[in-house]
Amino acid sequence: MRSRKAWIALSLAMAMGMAGQCAGMPLGIRPVAQVGVSMVQAEAAEKQLSEQDLADALAKTDGSECKKVENLASVHDPSIIRNETKKGDEGEYYVFGSHMGVAKSNDLSNWTQVSKAENDAASSLFGIEKPDGSIEAASFNDAFKKNAYTGKVKVRYAGSTEEAEVDFGSFDASAWNTARDNYSVSGNMWAPDVIYNRETKEYAMYLSLNGSKWNSAIILLTAKDIEGPYVYQGPVVYTGFSTEVEALSYKNTDLELVYGKLDALPEKYNKADNGTWGDFYPHA
Repeated sequence: MRSRKAWIALSLAMAMGMAGQCAGMPLGIRPVAQVGVSMVQAEAAEKQLSEQDLADALAKTDGSECKKVENLASVHDPSIIRNETKKGDEGEYYVFGSHMGVAKSNDLSNWTQVSKAENDAASSLFGIEKPDGSIEAASFNDAFKKNAYTGKVKVRYAGSTEEAEVDFGSFDASAWNTARDNYSVSGNMWAPDVIYNRETKEYAMYLSLNGSKWNSAIILLTAKDIEGPYVYQGPVVYTGFSTEVEALSYKNTDLELVYGKLDALPEKYNKADNGTWGDFYPHA
């Protein structure tokens, strides 16, 4: 069984190596009748149903049979996870979305907002690990400045079969995504995906901090409780390296954990300054 630190290291290392109608309804509206239509359509290939059979079934779904519920929640770019450690009044299911949108449900139809509001600096969704190991809730303005995962790590540099032991380093992820155009963290915490690690018994959140000119970073955060606080462990992917903006130098990233000591930014990554990054590489 791997230790918690080993699982975090593995998560980071693996990623580093990878250089109301029935249609269009919001959360909380469930197409009860449409489920039946989907089943009919799915069985059509086996039973060779006629077009009239399908037409008769579809005629029953004019929207009048849609089940509308009262408890709705607004969550953008949603990712749903089942609560593996449910306790108290926590929900059976959680949906996480951009800008700290979080909601919970017991039936996937009625949703209760967990966060007070999107981009809420007073939210306890994020936290910081203190020297004694305890977790303290923190504003998103402070939560991504210093990674909790530190110390020696073993790496295998690109093009080498030998392993080397190096310091993992410290990476201010919020300084990266706010380096251009007076960007802030608020409004730029995008598309989190949360999974449960049964080995470490922790929830892991992968979150994109978006910048204005490809200078974005996907980071890993972990929490014991599904509602947080989630603690920033380290960077996973960087994009938008720059030789013109000091804050976006590769020296401020984990690039040398992949390549070893570099004298200059590899040319293949030097695309942001001339505006061609998106032509060659994706936006984190």
